[in-house]
Amino acid sequence: MVRISFVALAFTAFMSPAYAGPGNSSAVSQENAENAAAVDQELSGWGSTSAITQTGSLNAATVTQVDDGSPVGSGPSNGSTITQSGDDNSAAVSQSSIDAQDTSNDTNVSVIDQFGTMSDAMVDQVGAGADSLVTQDGAGQSAFVSQDGAGRKVSTVDQSGESHVATVLQSDTGSVSLLLSDIIQHGDVQTADVTQFGEEAQSGVDQDGFDQFASVSQDSFGGGLLESLVTQGGESNIAYVTQIGVSASSTVEQSGDTQFADVTQSGGDDASLVSLITQIDSGNSATVAQAGQGGATSIISQSGITMTASVEQDGEDLFSDIFQGGGEDNVAEVTQSGAEKSSSITQIGSDHLATVLQASGTAAISTIIQSGTGNTAHVSQ
Repeated sequence: MVRISFVALAFTAFMSPAYAGPGNSSAVSQENAENAAAVDQELSGWGSTSAITQTGSLNAATVTQVDDGSPVGSGPSNGSTITQSGDDNSAAVSQSSIDAQDTSNDTNVSVIDQFGTMSDAMVDQVGAGADSLVTQDGAGQSAFVSQDGAGRKVSTVDQSGESHVATVLQSDTGSVSLLLSDIIQHGDVQTADVTQFGEEAQSGVDQDGFDQFASVSQDSFGGGLLESLVTQGGESNIAYVTQIGVSASSTVEQSGDTQFADVTQSGGDDASLVSLITQIDSGNSATVAQAGQGGATSIISQSGITMTASVEQDGEDLFSDIFQGGGEDNVAEVTQSGAEKSSSITQIGSDHLATVLQASGTAAISTIIQSGTGNTAHVSQ
């Protein structure tokens, strides 16, 4: 789901001579010592572009661009880029384009690049389509992106090494919208939080090694498609995903160490909820609760040590598959209610326990396979 090149290209187009309309333009370049820069551009009638480059020392940069009467749909509105290399970085961008009507165009585009040391970045874009790219390389990163108003929103945060934190909140009041978010965090103390509203939302969180945490919450009261992917590798993993709306799909993959994952999906008419969680070796635990009328599918695969898995599904076709292999303290519980139902639990090695409860008067199928010692199984249909 990575869209870094797309956002970068969008900004390049913004800054090209073809878009050099009658709007405001600003370029600031600062090298070494106690850098600071502020640009404020308002009411150009076409849009504003701003480029700030800071190299070394105590950087800080702020860009605020507002516009009204911009010909959104036939030309750009606001475009901003901040590049900071080394030392005490901090950057803030706020772009508006007040009454922008064309929800499919890139009304606001923002690119922030921070290379090394005390990073910090904040982007706030309001009105119609918005693209944001934040790249932070090394040291005490943190990034906050909030994109508001009706229209397509694309956000990418890419953080490499050390104490990451990233928060993206995208909102939309239009009847048709597409919200896309990618957070990539490499190594060290990651945290990521994504909240998206609007009609269709897709979220990808990729965390690689050490003290991860991820939380994704997606809405779609407009009845659109929701997709979430969280990938975590090694050490203190935790992930929550909450998706609400007519259609939902969630995948969580965790590898190594003290995993935990929690997925809650709530649908509506014709909801097609699907959840897949894969966990490998260490303090596994996974909980899925899915509701609504329509389909429901949950597959949890756990391998080794202190496994626990619990699935609760409510309504229509329902299906659950739990595989626990590799041994130790297996426990698995499935509760399904309403309509067709089906359940399969496979447990290998150590202190198994499996409980399946499937309710209502229609068809139900349950299969439990336990291998090794300490087995127990309860099924009630």
